Amino acid sequence: MLKVWYMVRNPNLSKAISQVGWGQFCTMLKYKAEQEGKVYLEVRSR
Repeated sequence: MLKVWYMVRNPNLSKAISQVGWGQFCTMLKYKAEQEGKVYLEVRSR
């Protein structure tokens, strides 16, 4: 089992790990919204 909290504390890996985690969360949220017939709208800033 990976301990994400410890990996995020590593300054060399923290940004990449956090981005992957957020991306996975968005993917699951989109899936659940579509499953319930809801609209999933993702807004990204530059």
